[in-house]
Amino acid sequence: MVRDFWTRLTAPSPALTQADERRQARLLAQLSLLSILSSLPLQWTYQLSLESRPDTSIPLKIAAVIALGLVYWISRTRYYRAGITLFIAISAFAIYGMSFSSPVQPDVESL
Repeated sequence: MVRDFWTRLTAPSPALTQADERRQARLLAQLSLLSILSSLPLQWTYQLSLESRPDTSIPLKIAAVIALGLVYWISRTRYYRAGITLFIAISAFAIYGMSFSSPVQPDVESL
């Protein structure tokens, strides 16, 4: 039952007829959904580790989840290749963006 639901959730567009294209589109849908679904527990765990310091990267994380939702939607169409490029760009920008917006300041005295 869960497997059937997951299969329907990640099914590629019927316009894609070649097995290789269908496999790539399904993989992109799976990666984008797993990225979206894993972001909530990761954000919760990260927020707990900050204690009382504010998290300045929340707007970036919200934008990344919305962009991943767009990637998921594109992966379900015949334009899945554009979604692959977008997924790679989002991943790179999210990693670099979060490193610049990290609330953790280096301890200068220990250097």
